[in-house]
Formats: sequence, C-alpha cells, structure tokens
Amino acid sequence: MCHPYSDSHRRSSAAPSPQALGVSDFHGYLQSGFAEFEPPQPDAMIARRAAIQARIARIDRDAGTVPLIDSFGRKHDYLRISLTERCNLRCRYCMPEEGVPLSPSGNILTNNEVVRLARVFVQHGVNKIRLTGGEPTLRQGLPELIQDLRGLGVKQIGMTSNGIALWRKLPELVQSGLTHLNLSLDTLDPAKFERVTLRRGHDKVLKSLHTALSLYRSPGYAGPHLESVKLNTVLIRHVNDSEIARFLALTRVNPLSVRFIEFMPFAGNQWNADSVVTASELLQRARELVRGGWFEDHPVRDQGEEEEEVVALPREPTDTARTYRIRGFVGTFGFISSMSDDFCKGCNRLRITADGNLKPCLFDQQETPLRELLRSSSPHAEQDLVAAIRRAVDGKFAKHGVPGSTFSSPEDEHDQGTVRDAGAKIGERLARPMILIGESFKLWRNSVVRKLTHREFPLLHVRWNHSSPRSDLTHIDPRTGRARMVDVSSKRVTLRTAIAVGRIIIPKHAYNLITLPPNSDPTPTLRRGKPGKGDVLATAQIAGIMAAKRTSDLIPLCHPLLLDSVNVVLEPEENQGVYSVSVRATVRVRSRTGVEMEALTAAGVALLTVWDMLKAVAGQEMTIEGVYVARKEGGASGLFERSSVRVGNKDGSEAKGSLRQLSSYVGTGVGIGVGIGVVAILSVLSVVYITAERDQTCGNNMLTSGIGVIMLRLSCSGLRKPASGI
Repeated sequence: MCHPYSDSHRRSSAAPSPQALGVSDFHGYLQSGFAEFEPPQPDAMIARRAAIQARIARIDRDAGTVPLIDSFGRKHDYLRISLTERCNLRCRYCMPEEGVPLSPSGNILTNNEVVRLARVFVQHGVNKIRLTGGEPTLRQGLPELIQDLRGLGVKQIGMTSNGIALWRKLPELVQSGLTHLNLSLDTLDPAKFERVTLRRGHDKVLKSLHTALSLYRSPGYAGPHLESVKLNTVLIRHVNDSEIARFLALTRVNPLSVRFIEFMPFAGNQWNADSVVTASELLQRARELVRGGWFEDHPVRDQGEEEEEVVALPREPTDTARTYRIRGFVGTFGFISSMSDDFCKGCNRLRITADGNLKPCLFDQQETPLRELLRSSSPHAEQDLVAAIRRAVDGKFAKHGVPGSTFSSPEDEHDQGTVRDAGAKIGERLARPMILIGESFKLWRNSVVRKLTHREFPLLHVRWNHSSPRSDLTHIDPRTGRARMVDVSSKRVTLRTAIAVGRIIIPKHAYNLITLPPNSDPTPTLRRGKPGKGDVLATAQIAGIMAAKRTSDLIPLCHPLLLDSVNVVLEPEENQGVYSVSVRATVRVRSRTGVEMEALTAAGVALLTVWDMLKAVAGQEMTIEGVYVARKEGGASGLFERSSVRVGNKDGSEAKGSLRQLSSYVGTGVGIGVGIGVVAILSVLSVVYITAERDQTCGNNMLTSGIGVIMLRLSCSGLRKPASGI
C-alpha cells in the first residue's frame, strides 16, 4: 500500500507547486482551492493503535486531574511551549536585523525535559499544547518530540511557524501527531515580504500553505491530518493594511482561517498606538469591501439591505479571536484584538519559554524558573515543581500582566484611546520581545515602523515615570524592618547595561592644566599650580574602573558581580565660561541583577579622583554635580533612559531636600575624608535607588541628579558647616 505522504503519492497529486505555477499564478491557485487533493487512507492498524493509546493516556490523565485555576477562576488547559530562540527571519517589528544574543545551549530545555514538563501540566488539566519559537522547525528531533507529546493524551498538538522551512517537514510532522497549524504571513507581496522580514522566502511560505491545506481534513477523518489551518497576519497601519482584501479572498474556496492580529508592544519593537489597526476598524473595512462588490461572488449591495453578508460565528469563552465568515465563503477570518478588545477574562493559556521559565501572561515581566527544579535530583523535585507552577498561576494578574488591572466589560469603548491606555500600561512593564522567548537582547534605537512606511510615527519612549511608584524598599524586610540582601535567585540571567554620567566644575586655570598638549610645558604662571600627581584624566579613568569592580565592598547589601566590561570616559568641557570635566561610565554584565550601582560608583570615584588630583590648585573652587543613571537596559524592566538633569533650582539657588541636607552632614566630616563620605552616601543610595529612580515626581528631593544632589554638592561650601536650620 502506498504511504500517504510518499514521494510517489505526491507526484500523483493534482496540486501544482509554486515553482510550477510561478508566484503570481500560485496566488490564483490559492483562490481556486485544494479540494481536489485527497490522499489515500493510511494504514488502518496504525491509526487505530494511535487512537487507542491516546484514549488510554486521557483516561489516566483525567483520573488524577487537579485543574490549574487562578484567583479569578480561570481554568488553564492550554500550554504554549517555546522550543527555540532561533529564527530564520528578521521581521522588523519583532527583532533587530543583527539578531539577538542567544542563551547558552545548556540553558535550553532538552526534548526529554520538554516532555517531562508537559506531562506535569497534562496531569493537571492541560489538554492542548502549541509549539512555538523562535521558529520551531529549527528544533532538532521535532517529529519525535511531537509524537511523544501526542502520547501524553492531549486533544491537540499545534504549532506556529513562519513556513520558511516547513513545507518539506510538514507531512512527517502530521504523521507524528500534529493536528493544528498556524502560519505567520504578513504580506502577499514578495517584495514587501523581503522589506518586512529582511529575508527571501515568500514562495516557500506559500508552498508551506499549499502543503498545509492539502493535509487538511474535515472532522471525522480517521487518519493523521490537520484539523485546523490558520494564517496569522500582524497588521501595521500604512505597512500592510492595504492588503486586507487579498487576505480575505483566500478564504473564498479554501478551508483557511485568516486571523488579523493587532500590533502589540514588546520590548524593542517601537510600538505606537497610531500604527494599530483595531478590530472594529477591520470589521468595518471588511463589510465595505463586500458591499462594494470587491469579491466577484458578491454583487454591490445597498448599505440598508437587511441580509448581513459578514456573519459572526459562535465564540467560546476561551477563544482569542472573534471569527466571521463572508456568506458563501468556505473559510473564515477573525481578529485577535489584544489591545482594543482584550480576551483576558477567558484566558486559559500558560507559556513555557525555551529556557524553562513559566509565563502566566504573554505581557507579564514576571517569570517563574522551572528548569532547575526539573533538573533537580531531590526526591521532592516534582512536588516542588507543581508547587511553583501553582504559585505562578495563582499570582496571574487579571489583564495584560499588569497589577491592579480589571477585566474589560462589553460596554467598554474599543477605540484608539483604549489602545493607547493598554499600550501605556504594558509599556511600563515591557515583557520580552516577541521573538525572544529565552535570553535578553540588545535594544536598538532606530524606529522600526519608520523604515517600513513613508509616515514617521512618534515613538513610545519607555521610561520609568510611574504615577504609582513602589511603596516598599526592596532592601528592607517588611516583616522585621531590618536591612536585607535582595534575593535574585528567581531572576533570569540576562545581559545588563548601565550608563552613569556626571561632571565636576573646575576653575579655568585647572582646566588649562588638564588640556595641555602632550609633552608641552605650562606657562610660568601655570607652572606654580601644575598638578603634582601625574596625568589627571588617565588616573581618574583607572580609578573609576577599579571602583566599579569593588562596588560590593563599598556598598552594604550590594551583590558582588563578575563584570564583563567597564568603560570610563572623561572629557574636558567649556560652555559659556563654565569649565568642567564630564564622565560617562558604562558597565556591562551577564547576571541576574543590574549594574546601576557599579556605574554610579565608577562615575563618582572618577570625579573624586579628579578632585583629588586638582585640589592643590583648585580645592576651594570645585563642585561635583549631576551624577545620575542616564540609561539602563536588560532585565525584566526593559529599557530605562533618562534625559539630562540640572542641579539646582531655576533661580540658580541650590536644590533643597533631606538628602541634600544629609550630604551637608557628610561634608562636615572633613576629618573622616571625602572618600568615606562617598561610601556612606552610596550606601543610602543603594537602599533608595530602586524606589527613587522610578518616582521622578520627587523633583529635587530625591535623585534629581542621582548621586549629584546626594553625593556631593561637596564644593568648599559643602565642606564647611551645614546650612542653617539643619
């Protein structure tokens, strides 16, 4: 008997390939459908044996099922598993052209670990599994993995793919147990495909779609087949929204569901509310296309005619898409409106990242690490694993991974304002980028949407400018009120970067000394004040680098880190008669915690070294100011970028506040020394930093200029007695 997916059978199929037809002809073939393709029945014994095994597994699973129900009563029976961080496309809204840093291979779950972890979820009520990426077809051993997952007794095994490498593999994957396929395709224009994805391969995606539709069978078919084929299209205004009609035409004779997805904000994808095409707008445009006779099977109709040509289909509470069918068409279309009309109230999904973290919500920045529990040799490892899963599910927020959020009501207006509100809330808690379900990545600055369209959209600059800052200090134990070291064991290891800046104001004659050309001799007037300790800026640079590496020795409760890079740059500056030396300290580390304190310490000590080197000639006239964190990236909080901050009030007077007063106290301890004062103040900063930097409404009272306001308004006036009233 001929194997249903053998080469001889494929040659006998009436379905031509894209190469045989040409891409333009192939579009027409998609319009005509694949109804004539009918593969022969597979071996009856194989199909029956697989059905019996799946039924036995379901009985075993249901016998011990304890559902995963969150605090809002939502039952979670759908698990999405990312198999890889790799992708063979570079979609501009999804990832940078140069790609992203990948996790070490040892951090990625093995196939055996994926199956073991899935089994735990299946034992607690999960009956649908979807494999995602990256691009899951790049995973080694995919057919065997699907077969093992199917053996757990789940009702559905789905996969989401970009289709580039799928068409050759799909028959074997279906034979192994794949039942549902979602193909991602954002344009039917080959040239635009290359502009959006930065790769060729549009014809390969169409070939995969052709293969998928040929493997589709109606419910009740006995052998291995695809029960569902869907096309996912992310719509971006002025990029691909002009192709809505062409996508709808694909559903005329094909058993295909085209799903338009609202553009969603992820870290680094330059999301903007104006680029979102909402579900309500899409539905209106679809109805106008039908009424206008765009499709040949539907003549022009008056808007007042009662018969509705676009029919809404029944929707389950857990469905993510609102689905419609154009009357007389075989396929359907729908909208996944995460932004304008969310489906959070019926959410039944959980996500496992490629490196083994559990994400209860796609937008949630909090992840529960499961990999180490899975690899633990403890006899209680499985109980601990289940407990961790249940804690994560129980802590799932109502909506969009945002604390304090509530469900949308049917009466809510779903307009562009709703989209902006949702985007702003998500923007404060940006999750991993869409492509990267594993490791951190380098944020890129260029406007992604701007490259794709003639319009220039204003960017959504992500800043920690919260109206509701944290009410607790992470270094203080809420139970005892005593200081503690923050536990970072549950955080992911990511590439983290922090940049701190600052400056020291110096008199003109000191400025002239440090800007002399190499090997030149100062004038007799300056010779008397020549620094006696050597090259000022080079010494300060080395001091800053050394200080960054010793931060944990200086700041109580600060985690010791093995830094990957410390770069300290000092530049003399002159602006309208004000002479200064600016510092920019950049620190990078691959770790579970950030390096803001290391960057601040490097900048602060570098400036103090300049002070020490110049104090013999300018000790009465120098001021250190404006030391703050200018940029931070990496970790769950995403990108933090801060504009320059002035020290002092608009009238030129010094900024006042309790922390500045504290710096005055420190400054009075001349006998203790400037260095000890810095250490003490940095210690205070380490406790208040996380709260203060997120609450920029504190103005001059807290971190208006980072260490600059606290640390050292140490001019000579700061070294005299404190201001009156203290």
